[in-house]
Amino acid sequence: MPQKSDATVHILEKKATLFKRALTPHWHVRFKAHGKWYRVTTKTDDLKEAKDVAVKIVTKAWHREEDNLPIVSKRFKNVAHLAIQRMKDAESARLVRLHFSASSVAPTECVSAQRFNATK
Repeated sequence: MPQKSDATVHILEKKATLFKRALTPHWHVRFKAHGKWYRVTTKTDDLKEAKDVAVKIVTKAWHREEDNLPIVSKRFKNVAHLAIQRMKDAESARLVRLHFSASSVAPTECVSAQRFNATK
């Protein structure tokens, strides 16, 4: 097994690792979420401060994972996927309301909703 470098520190019961990269004085944190490895800079060269920042970064990522949100939202693909899922959820909720609230919906609207579903 390879020896641990002096520039590597395990945190959160070894579920995340602080490390230094070659060309920067700043500490970075490496952790796994959604089955994928992520590396994020802490933007500090002080180890104690880097530990605090890393814990915040990792716990925020794990909370986003629990809520089925993308860990990194700077990619258009992730944001678009989330927006499409929300639109599908809103559409299905609207169609359920059309079918089950007979007092506020005319029969023709229920039929048109059924035709709409059949064309998908």
